[in-house]
Amino acid sequence: GSGYPRGLAGEDIHIYSRIVTPVNVYDALISKRPYQESMLPHQAYYYIRGKAGILFDPLVVEKFLDIVAPYPIGTWVKLNSGEVGLVTSIKPGKVAYPEVKIFYDNNLKPLKNPTTISLAENTILSIDEVVEEPSE
Repeated sequence: GSGYPRGLAGEDIHIYSRIVTPVNVYDALISKRPYQESMLPHQAYYYIRGKAGILFDPLVVEKFLDIVAPYPIGTWVKLNSGEVGLVTSIKPGKVAYPEVKIFYDNNLKPLKNPTTISLAENTILSIDEVVEEPSE
């Protein structure tokens, strides 16, 4: 980071400050502020990841991103297959690859028998975007 206000850098910045900084920025990014629109958790997650080694200690960011889910439980997502589902479970160490219960096919037609897939185990499917719950 910039080491504001004393111009410190790297290891000269106290470890507590290096830990708190990305956490504070993440919280600010996902919080509603009168002067700024809030980001969705996955947007803030990838912002923090992109600033590792630039604004934030990369080792701290690595640990932070191991525990902060970009797609929290209850988030509706569209997969690269076009199917739409709900994040239902997050495994420690694989927070960016949740389990998703697929409720809608790629034409947004409700499935009679929704299925659950693990994105950690299924390397073909991935999340394309966060969406609103489809209306029937």
